Amino acid sequence: MHDRPRVLITDPSSDLVRALSDVLEEQGDLCTGATSALEALQLASSVAFDVVVVDIALPDMPIERFIEQLRRNDPSLAVVGTVLEGDEERIRRALDADVTFLLSKPVDPHELSLVVRRAIEGREVTWDRREMARRLAEASASVQHIQEQLVRYQRLATIGDLGAGSAHEIKNLLGIVGVAAHYLRGKLSEGNEKLATHLDTIEKQVRRCNEIVMGLMALSRGPRPAQASFDLREMVDDVAALMEFGLSRRGIRVRRQYAADLPNVLGSSNDVKHVFINLILNARDAMPEGGELRIVLMPASIPVRADGQAGGTAVSASVIDTGEGIPAEALGRVFERFFTTKADRGGTGLGLAICRDIVNAHNGIIQAQSTPGRGTTVQVLLPAAHAEGPEAGSAPAGH
Repeated sequence: MHDRPRVLITDPSSDLVRALSDVLEEQGDLCTGATSALEALQLASSVAFDVVVVDIALPDMPIERFIEQLRRNDPSLAVVGTVLEGDEERIRRALDADVTFLLSKPVDPHELSLVVRRAIEGREVTWDRREMARRLAEASASVQHIQEQLVRYQRLATIGDLGAGSAHEIKNLLGIVGVAAHYLRGKLSEGNEKLATHLDTIEKQVRRCNEIVMGLMALSRGPRPAQASFDLREMVDDVAALMEFGLSRRGIRVRRQYAADLPNVLGSSNDVKHVFINLILNARDAMPEGGELRIVLMPASIPVRADGQAGGTAVSASVIDTGEGIPAEALGRVFERFFTTKADRGGTGLGLAICRDIVNAHNGIIQAQSTPGRGTTVQVLLPAAHAEGPEAGSAPAGH
């Protein structure tokens, strides 16, 4: 070991090489810079370096070959690789090349100083460099994922706060616009089709804005179900009966299939009712040319969750349509906030996200299956109100 540890910094950016050299020389290291792999190898052939800091994405030589040539004369040479966060391919290549440490770009000066110091101090110690680099890469990926999730939740929380704080004022303004449009329609003379079309657009957009505001309010409040036992069959039947007339006018036939002796479920009847209203509206929108909507209730069980949440007796409620279906690439995202396959028809991407939040708050499960061109099935599993509930019969009671 030299009196002053020697560090070779290799990066295509000469400015970055200079900046990193200044950082390391502050702690007493002797730094040499190179802006290409070939230049670095030429320097390493005449100078015994203790540590090499290298950009994994060197343009003039694959990183595996570069590190192999560096270590021909000194197999214990410590190599600190730098790589852009999320660049999984280059991270994999760096691990295969057996780098000693792996740092994410942009490089944190304090972290670089600590890593170089550790590499120098452990230069003569035998240890598993590959496993250490792998752990650092996994930790970096985990931190990045957590940061992305935090940013996402902070944005959603901000949107929810804005929706909750401004909802009353916005709804008043929408009401004024709606009343004005209604008044103008009453004054509309016959034959003025262009003005009628514009009024239709105004009223449609007012309704859409109102739906968005209501959705944001629901997201900001978060579902808080009251723990009460209620008859899911009776509640679903009420919703279906309420909406059946409007569905029939669109050419949609409703079939209800309920198993006998279903146990009650535990939670908020009002919140769960909102779930099935949304699901039936989605099914309606998926069948613009008409079709069949089936609502099937039957006994089921909820498996034990990965987080340890107990499973048990449940009721399965499925809303099945014969509509246009959901593309396979979109099916896995239908419960995400603000994701919609109906943007051209005024979809907000809030309905199914709210359904998911409500079902999760009831310790239930919601899932979707779909075949494009043949229809979609959304199944909701809700825990029974009592673990030792009666066994549900298997004979369907059709309507």
